[in-house]
Amino acid sequence: MNNKYIIWCDDSRKIIGKLQLFHSHLVETMNVSQSEILFVTLYESFSRYLVNKFNIQSISIESIQSTFFDNHSPFYSFDLASFDNSIQQSIILSFLSVNSYKKPPFFGQLKSCNTDDPVYGLSIYLSLWNQLINTNPTAHYFVLNGMSYPSFALSFLLALKKMQHTFWENGLLKSSLIFDDIGVNAYSSLQLYNSNGSIKAAKSVFNSLSHIIDSLMGSQHDIRSILVTYQYEYDTNIKCSSPFYNKNIFSRFLYNSLSSEHQSILCKRDHPKNKRSNRLITSLKSHLLKHKTIDSVINSSDLLITINSTTGLESILSNKPTILLGSSYYSVFLRVVYIAYQSFEIPVYVFNPNIDSERRLSILECLSSVSFVCDLKLGLSEVSNFSIQDFINKSTHNNFLNSFPMTPFVSPKILH
Repeated sequence: MNNKYIIWCDDSRKIIGKLQLFHSHLVETMNVSQSEILFVTLYESFSRYLVNKFNIQSISIESIQSTFFDNHSPFYSFDLASFDNSIQQSIILSFLSVNSYKKPPFFGQLKSCNTDDPVYGLSIYLSLWNQLINTNPTAHYFVLNGMSYPSFALSFLLALKKMQHTFWENGLLKSSLIFDDIGVNAYSSLQLYNSNGSIKAAKSVFNSLSHIIDSLMGSQHDIRSILVTYQYEYDTNIKCSSPFYNKNIFSRFLYNSLSSEHQSILCKRDHPKNKRSNRLITSLKSHLLKHKTIDSVINSSDLLITINSTTGLESILSNKPTILLGSSYYSVFLRVVYIAYQSFEIPVYVFNPNIDSERRLSILECLSSVSFVCDLKLGLSEVSNFSIQDFINKSTHNNFLNSFPMTPFVSPKILH
């Protein structure tokens, strides 16, 4: 192979238009031919779709597994014991802990082995990526950020081998892709810097979420509707970058920390991927929104509460008062207060449009520097000049192995 750019895109069928424009941008601005760009998908069906429909060179993990095990036993795997550095071991153990409930995506002979062992799953994916990397030692890799087995294994190996790579993900701005050196969302390079000096101001600790709402909105403010948006049950942003293991514990926290008055005006919107709402969501004194669009429910609410969903960013960009209960790409720009709950002091990120307009502008400016807009018709002219080549040239070439001590994978958790 002679690929200059390799893009791991998993099964990103829902953003196929963005992938097309990503591919076109590389061809037009990086002085490469289509044959020098390789997309790597999870499923063979998606790989064939890219090839047949859009003439985009692609291979799949599914096909790599089949080829790999023509030459190796299904029980062959990468030796995790070879990672003897303490930081490397800590990262691997953190990943395995977070993903112990997930089944590794296996195909062919591996699938027939019916193994759910996370250690074996990670070692297999390290082996698969190692084979691809060894045949493309000079390529620049674009890694779809995430904590899946394939994504983490690729990221880990590239960092270990000190090979050029950039993280990308579906953008926080509409019709965009976002790029970063060490990860995106709560794992972006923003987390390495204190870009907001006021975060280190005197700590304000509140006894309940309702007290924070009163402080944010003003006790005399007439609040008629509070919107709570839930995330996908298995969202890595919840598992790793929030004090909650799941939406059940988040619901219990809301129940315990909101006054009955505030509960009575709650409107809850569950994530469409969640198959059913759990008992605690429905037991809160509020009603569940099912069919309205997110834009309409944000516009009709007076305040939005979420963990670290992109709906929080949409709320901020719509100049709505917003409360975040987890770390995210944009939380570093917000004021932070704390809530005393159980034995924790939980950081709570707040946005008040009346006094935080500069923070909103800072978020937009930062996003503009790392976002590739895929539809200029949306009028986002401030981000339309983003160049992937310029971003790579300015890159610090840091990686998440170096940043791990400052940005650990898993935040402390509320147990109940």
